[in-house]
Parts: sequence; structure tokens; C-alpha cells
Amino acid sequence: MKSKKWKVILCLTTAMLILMTFVTGCNGGSSTNGSESVTTAPDSTTQGTTASEDLPVIKVKFFKVTDITTIPKKGNSPILTELENRFKMEFEMSSSPTYDKLTVMLMSGETPDVFNPNVTDSKFSSAEAAITREELETFTPNLYKYYKSFAEEKLGSTFESVMKKYEVAGGKYVGLPWVWEGGAEPRPLLWRKDILDELGKTEPETLGQVEDIFSAFKQRYPEKYCMTGCGKDLLWQTFTHFLGGSGVNIDQWNYMNAEGKIVYGMTKPEVREVLGMLARWYSAGYIDPKFMEKTEADRNNEFISGDTIVLEWYGAENPEPPFDPSSFLGRVVASVPQATFTYSTIPVLRPGIIAHGYVWNPFHGQMTAFGRQLENDPDKLHRLLQLQDALSSDEELYFLSYYGPQGDTWKVGDNGLVDISLSTSEQRLALGCKYFLGPVTTFNEYRTQTKYKFNSQKQHDFYNSIMTGLLSPDKVSWTATPVNGPVLDDDGNNLTEKYKLTKQNEILGLAIDIILGKKPIEAWDAWLDNWKQKGGDELTRFVNERYLQYVK
Repeated sequence: MKSKKWKVILCLTTAMLILMTFVTGCNGGSSTNGSESVTTAPDSTTQGTTASEDLPVIKVKFFKVTDITTIPKKGNSPILTELENRFKMEFEMSSSPTYDKLTVMLMSGETPDVFNPNVTDSKFSSAEAAITREELETFTPNLYKYYKSFAEEKLGSTFESVMKKYEVAGGKYVGLPWVWEGGAEPRPLLWRKDILDELGKTEPETLGQVEDIFSAFKQRYPEKYCMTGCGKDLLWQTFTHFLGGSGVNIDQWNYMNAEGKIVYGMTKPEVREVLGMLARWYSAGYIDPKFMEKTEADRNNEFISGDTIVLEWYGAENPEPPFDPSSFLGRVVASVPQATFTYSTIPVLRPGIIAHGYVWNPFHGQMTAFGRQLENDPDKLHRLLQLQDALSSDEELYFLSYYGPQGDTWKVGDNGLVDISLSTSEQRLALGCKYFLGPVTTFNEYRTQTKYKFNSQKQHDFYNSIMTGLLSPDKVSWTATPVNGPVLDDDGNNLTEKYKLTKQNEILGLAIDIILGKKPIEAWDAWLDNWKQKGGDELTRFVNERYLQYVK
């Protein structure tokens, strides 16, 4: 790859960096035109890494579970050519949108050299190579440094704690964790300010105030619904901001700061009250009756078209114009020119409750793993570890793998932002872009992606104000669930299944049935009694004994 030494001066704080992860991640990613901000690598020790000329070429079976169906093709993919030439590797690539194909490969004894399972999926554990901490430090120095510093500085934890779920016998690890930094912070509620002003209302702080707004909205616009959900594809993102007003995430284990212990969310009596309130809203016509048939895109489009007044799970785009036409708020204004916007905190059931913003451990379980057969070929394993480290920390490799060749598919504009208008998303995918990506991006470029062309400093200042104001820890809990994946005993048994306790999807299903009026609120009482009879209290004691030490 032709080396291009350029620096983009763009001063952002850590809050701004983390913002852009969930703005792009939760709302469709980057647009196919426009600009994206970038920063340069301050500390990329693998910059320019090249395999020794005397190393033999190794064949690598590379499998990726991804929605991207375009496989890099030899002779037509700049990133594939660069990786094969620089690292002396010859790739055999495949992909699938589900894990079914990987399962078949493992059953037939064709374990890939590199693949991306979730650490909680036990059916792949026997196929994963174990890696020592010394190997991580030696062959993935940038990733190791990133994992350690992120755990300590962002999570107030330790490398040992965040890596615990990836650990196997002998203190070894089964993969390189993917990290979603945006998961560590809550999101506000987005409101149509022009409608609030029309109704004579202000941003709500309690669910009672929300109900008052909804009542006034329904009286003014009887043909519309105040909000909708996305039960068809993202049930867990449906009404979670309102259920979080109970002080917990109902389908997770929650650390309760005031009590100093971990509890299962659905067991809290405040959840019963909030479910009853949501059922009342549904009965009154405040909630779209077809929300279970709607997707995330449908939910967003309802807000864009002006048919709802509030939106969950949006980021925190500066609500002051001008807006990038390709941004979410830009699309709303294009549809409803008079629209203005504001944000609220997560409204609570009553004053004194700390809302829960559905945050979770950024070390969520997805990882890059290596085939167990590589334990017998440590040289190949180490070269593949070095490859992953380079993909995560080498700027030139990252830009080539994500955007394609500079000057052909993208350029750096005079404003210091990446301009990808030279090509379409489809054209970049045809070149093999986004297939080869490291577990994280240690130099922060990915975390500063943005669709916004305008007012980057205003955006930065606004986001800081949200995180230190509406979503400050005295209003909204930032404590991620300490339990990621199933609760396992010392022998690896899934205790939720052992006690035959309700699983996550069943919890959400019960909540939805109560909201829809299919089951009375007393169904919550029956569920709690059954949960306790099957061993819920015993499981709670076990969770506190095992996981309390990992709470920030």
C-alpha cells in the first residue's frame, strides 16, 4: 500500500469519542455520502508491520459471521492484496449471516483458523485455541494495552476482571474481545420540542409527567400515537427507557447502589407498578397497537414522519440547526420543516429513584477466536495474533480495510473530515471493505466516525452537557450488569436452566403480554412466586457471591 503520511487535527474529548459509537451503531451506521471525522494514531507500534521476507507463506481459513455478503476477491480487493503481501498469508475466506454454517464446519472437522463466535456459546468452546497472557502481551501489544487501559480508566476495573469471561483453565484466554464502548453509557429520550411547546409542556422527569404529556397529545391529535416500539426485530429496545424508570433493567441482573447487592430486575416491585402504567397507556391509545409488528426502522420512520412525539434509543445529536441532511434530525426536518427537538432524562416512577439506562459491559462476549488446531502450530497462531493487532492499530491498514484506497474511494476534506462521497457503500463492499477488521480500533478512529458535516465543536459541547446533566449518575445509573451471558456454576452448568427459571425472552414476553392486556398485572405476582419456588433466591445469593467483586 502506498504510504500516505497525513495528520488530521481534531480535538475531541473521550465523551465525544464514545458518543459516535452509539450514534452510528444504533442508527444505521455511516451514510453513503457525507463526511466522517478521524483522528490519527498516537501510539501505533505496529504501524507499517511487515512479515520477514524469509517467512513462508501460510494458508489461512478465515470465517466471519456477518450480514456483509461480499467476500474479498483476489485481484479486486486492495485490502486482501495488502494483507497477503505484507503478512505472507494466503486466505481462504467464507462468511454467513448466522452461525449455522460455522456449526456445520466444526462438525465436519473443518475448523477455521480465524472465526468470530460469542464466548457464551458453549458449542464452539471445544474449537477455540487457548492463548496465554504472555502471548497477548507479546504478539498483540496494542490490543493488550487497549484492553488494560480501557478496563482501568473507563470501567474502573482491571484487565483480569473484564477478561474473566474469556478465561479457561490455566489462566489462558479463548479469544480477542470485541469492545463496544457505547454500551457503557445511557441514552436520553428524544422529543419533538415544537409539539411540547404547542401543548404547553416541558421535558418530563417522571413517568407521571410523561402520562400528562401523552394525554394532552392524544387529545390534540387523536389519530396519532404518542410512541411506538420495534417488537419485530428489537424487542429489548421496546419501552426500555420507560421500564428503566423503575430503577432496573427488567431482563438483567442489576447492581443496586443503595442496597449494595445484585438483584434480578423483574423481581423488583417497582417493575410491577411501571408495567401497570404502560398497560394503562396502551389501553388509552397512547401506544401504537401495532408496535409488535414494527422494526427499528419503522419506529424511527414514525418519528421522522411526525406521527409520534418521543423516540427511544437515539443518540444525542445536537438539536440546534443547521443539520446535515443525511443525519437523523436532518431527515426529520426534511419531512416536517417546523420540527424542533429536545431531550429528557430517563423519567422515573417517582422522585428518589435512580433510573436505569440499559447500559452493559462493553466486553459483551463477541470475539475473534482461533482454531484449536493452532495450539499445535504456535508460529501460525502468533502470526495471526500479530495480524489482528495490526488490523486494530495500524491506521493505514484500517483505512484501507474500512474505506478502500485513499484517493479512489475516499479523501480527507479541507475540514479534516473523511469524505466518502467518491464512492458508494456498494462499491466499497465490492472491494472487500469491512470484511477484514480487527476486534477494536485502538487509535480511536472508529469511535469518532460521524455523519455530521456541521458544528463538530457544538456537537461535542452538547454531548458533554447531556452526560453531565440529564444523564449524570445521580439521575441515571451507569452501572453495567455484572453478569454477561448465562450464570454458570464452578462446573460450567447453566444455573438458569438447572433451576428451570424464566429466560430473558420469556421475561420480555410476559412484560409485553401485561402491557397489551393479554394478561392481568397479577401475572407478575404469579411469576415472582414461581421464580422463588424454583430457586430464584438461591440463585441470587450465588450471583452475589460470584459477581459482586466485578461491580465497578
